[in-house]
Amino acid sequence: MLNTRGKEGDFLPEVASLHDSDPVADGALSSLTKLSAALNFALGKPRSVERRGRVVEARGTMIKATGIAARVGEICVLSSASDSPGGDDEIAPGLAANASSNTRLLAEVVGVAGEFTLLTPLGDIAGISTITEVVATGRIQQIPVGEGLLGRVLDASGVPMDGLPA
Repeated sequence: MLNTRGKEGDFLPEVASLHDSDPVADGALSSLTKLSAALNFALGKPRSVERRGRVVEARGTMIKATGIAARVGEICVLSSASDSPGGDDEIAPGLAANASSNTRLLAEVVGVAGEFTLLTPLGDIAGISTITEVVATGRIQQIPVGEGLLGRVLDASGVPMDGLPA
């Protein structure tokens, strides 16, 4: 049913007069309901402006980046300048390198120091340099759990390492 009350509980007589009055109006309301549902679905995961920066320094298990405002615990995507992070959902944990030396790496924000964001890599840092771009995802690391993981061997990203099917 159509909600004919406003945010404050005000009655919307112009909408109520259309409701259950004639088939044409009912069809229009049905179309509006479908459009509203489609818009809500499309806006369910809005993409805002990406927060991009660059690697300033990489030493062992610590990467220092500048130009992003990320929170401790947030996941960032590091990629070479010619590689674009693109959709977050396609990124596999760890490092992926291809023949043209493009690298892609996930890293977790572990601290902030003035204008710098401190990251710890979730994979091998080979290929990371000062031209490596850093994009804050706005998400924290999530690992699905359940009985299917009992007795399994997982890496630090929660990916099974024991060779058994996922």
